[in-house]
Amino acid sequence: MAVTGDYDLVGYGHTHCISIETLENIKGTQTVVCNPGTVGGIGAPATYLFGDLETMTFEILPVTVIHQFIMMKGE
Repeated sequence: MAVTGDYDLVGYGHTHCISIETLENIKGTQTVVCNPGTVGGIGAPATYLFGDLETMTFEILPVTVIHQFIMMKGE
């Protein structure tokens, strides 16, 4: 998907490995590819990504105890 040039951003998961990459695509532009890691803390510290879609910048943030509590309550 990322190399087609049809998308500015491609997000994926399942591997539980944090990554933020910018790839050159076949249209000669760039696509940002992000994986937030593991929100549940499976095999690595719990993390998520926070992104600014206007600037296409992303930050890796830790899931804190309060985040986990809010997620469990469903808020």
